[in-house]
Amino acid sequence: MSERTLNSRALREEIEYGIGTKGLPVIVVYPDYSDESSLLNSQQTDLNNKIKSLWDNLPRFRELMENVPTLHIPMKKETIRKALNNSNFTVQNKRDSGIYFYR
Repeated sequence: MSERTLNSRALREEIEYGIGTKGLPVIVVYPDYSDESSLLNSQQTDLNNKIKSLWDNLPRFRELMENVPTLHIPMKKETIRKALNNSNFTVQNKRDSGIYFYR
C-alpha cells in the first residue's frame, strides 16, 4: 500500500470478498518502506500515523481490517519471505483479528 494506491472497483471487490466474505488474513506490503522500524512510531509500539493515513486510500479495507489479522510489512525480500512462511497468517492457523507487525 502506498500513496499511489487507487481505490478501484476491482480492488474494493477483492477486499470485500477476501476479508468481508472469506475472513482471510492479510499481509499488507508498503513498497515505499524498506525496513520494519520505518513503519513504526518512535516508541516502536504501533504503526506510525503516516502508515495509518495510507489506509484512507482504501476506506473499505480500513473498515474491514478489524475483522481479520493483518500483518504490515515493508518491501523487503527477507521480511516478505518471513511473512509468507508465518503460520499465524494462514487460513488454517490464523491469529486473532488485529494489527500485527515485526519489530
